[in-house]
Amino acid sequence: DLKTFSCVIKQENTARMLVLECPLLSSCQAELAVLASKYNLIQGTISYMKDTIKRIKEGWENILLEMDTKLAGYAQSNPPGTVAADFMELLLFGTFSTELEVLCGDMTDKGLKRMGQSIEQSYSNIQRLVLRYLHPVCQTLHFQLGELVGLARASH
Repeated sequence: DLKTFSCVIKQENTARMLVLECPLLSSCQAELAVLASKYNLIQGTISYMKDTIKRIKEGWENILLEMDTKLAGYAQSNPPGTVAADFMELLLFGTFSTELEVLCGDMTDKGLKRMGQSIEQSYSNIQRLVLRYLHPVCQTLHFQLGELVGLARASH
């Protein structure tokens, strides 16, 4: 009936039993049950969201790993800092350095298509996770939090 709470507190070699009387909790038992139920739903939704975000991160890491694998050989054959400078030159001026041109020449049409398909597949997987799982979870969480705000505003 929630009128009293009993707690056992262990301190070093002794244990104490603490008994608290809470008449206010007893009078609000129905509201606390609703609040506990909402808390449980929100925690489950947040857990599901974390799992979905983890899977999205894994999909993104697959894209990065694919690119990293392709560029690792290029980076090893050049002095440190050259790769960043080459890509910065490509970004700013739109021109290839000699080394970057060799890298592009080394990549065959088939290799580029395969890498493009792999990146496209990872991107599609991320998009599917966001649209099918993350978006509905966010809507559910928004609804549940809105209900919680409504409960907090309700006068009893």
